[in-house]
Amino acid sequence: MKPKLTWIFFALIAAPLIALAWLGYTSARDEQQNTARRIEALISARLEEVGQLVAKRMDHHRQTLDQLLILDDRDPQGIRQSIREQRLVRQIFILDADGQLVHPPAQGPHNALETAFLARTKPIWTAKALIPRTEDTSAADKPDWYTWYWGSGLNLIYWRQTKDKEIIGAELDRMALLADLIGELPKTEPAASDGATECVRLVDANGRAIYNWGNLHPPDQTQPQLEIALEPPLAAWRLQYFPSSPDDLAGGRLWPKITALAALVLVVIGLAVYFLRESGREIREARQRVAFVNQVSHELKTPLTNIRLYAELMEDRVDEEDEKAAGYLHVIVSESQRLSRLIANVLSFARNQRQQLTIRRKAARLDDAVRDTVEQFRPSLEAKGLAIELETEATHLVELDPDALGQILGNLLSNVEKYAAAGKRVHIHCRFESATSEITVEDGGPGIPRQARKRVFHPFYRLSGKVTEGVSGTGIGLSIARDIARLHGGDLTLEPSDTGARFKITLATPPIEEQADEGTGR
Repeated sequence: MKPKLTWIFFALIAAPLIALAWLGYTSARDEQQNTARRIEALISARLEEVGQLVAKRMDHHRQTLDQLLILDDRDPQGIRQSIREQRLVRQIFILDADGQLVHPPAQGPHNALETAFLARTKPIWTAKALIPRTEDTSAADKPDWYTWYWGSGLNLIYWRQTKDKEIIGAELDRMALLADLIGELPKTEPAASDGATECVRLVDANGRAIYNWGNLHPPDQTQPQLEIALEPPLAAWRLQYFPSSPDDLAGGRLWPKITALAALVLVVIGLAVYFLRESGREIREARQRVAFVNQVSHELKTPLTNIRLYAELMEDRVDEEDEKAAGYLHVIVSESQRLSRLIANVLSFARNQRQQLTIRRKAARLDDAVRDTVEQFRPSLEAKGLAIELETEATHLVELDPDALGQILGNLLSNVEKYAAAGKRVHIHCRFESATSEITVEDGGPGIPRQARKRVFHPFYRLSGKVTEGVSGTGIGLSIARDIARLHGGDLTLEPSDTGARFKITLATPPIEEQADEGTGR
């Protein structure tokens, strides 16, 4: 196969494969993204459920603290007794309207817990952080949370302002609160039967793990695949999700899908290369067969020419009374002529395949060239019962290749002899006009079916059915005849006809001015 055709072949294979690969890649990528979004939504929903558990528990503590901070008894001993009865409360305090501590009293006396409380909360009282910045009295009696950092983590104060602008609040015991919240969180479960593992971690504002659950134990420095913050007042704490593999949340690995698609593309390309090589091998073998037939035809041409020559000589000298011998010689001459035409067709076809088919013009008369060919066929045509009707109207001297015309006309008459003998006639008409010669060959046979008229000029095409039954042929005669006519600046066409087949040969034949003194005139 020619390099250009090879590249075209690979382009035809590669273009749809590239489109298929891109479509497959984008489909796999979109599917992975959609799957990742669905998985992320499911995991986010799970984390939100946990966050709601924490928020619900904090709301329960808020309600408990609301009841505690009513403080019907403001006696220091009574307040201290209330603190001892509440595991979650670390200390209770009261601020007057000016922001001064009423309890624990600034001047004492204090117990150890109150002294530690005042030391932890000194920045709050100094900055008057709990004094409302608005004069709106409607804000009175509305509770709120206050967070600050002391020691190793987050500390919480729940407070409210009374209508008298007093502030009553309670500091929560961080460890008790943490233990209470952990009691609400899921417990660690064994690994699933399918081997799936995961971990959910609660971390504080510093990123330190407070609690883990799940059947995975990621290292402390591992980055979470998904993270959400808790609701206030624990907004500084976060829930983190760790899958067993980063691809679990990404919806699976994309590379295996790409690899599978690439393997499919390689298989298709491999098959294409295989079929291309096989096609190339078959083409090479076909060329070798054509070359072999061409070589054999050349080898046969010379001895066949000698056979024809001596057979025709013997036919002229044989005793006319010896009818049997004359009949034998006539068969030899006729069959050798037919074999010569067949060899000429094969050689012309081979030259045409190699783009070496040429014509050689010379001064000649169309009528004379047609008569010579018709006379060669007359014995065999008349033996088939065919009457030859010849009209010659092209007497001008023109540039013409008589041998090429003889081969074209010979192929047409050979087909008449083989396929149209039942028509009993063949009509041949020659004419010349405006540097163009035309020859029509019309028979009275069965004709050519309409559906086959475009294909009769294809190489190796033969009609099937009763017309060709018992008739030998190669199917290249009409193809060669048309190619030679086109080389001659014309064409060979199948014309519409009521009966039989009607072929028209057109040839570009520039006229030559005749010189009477050279003996070329009539």
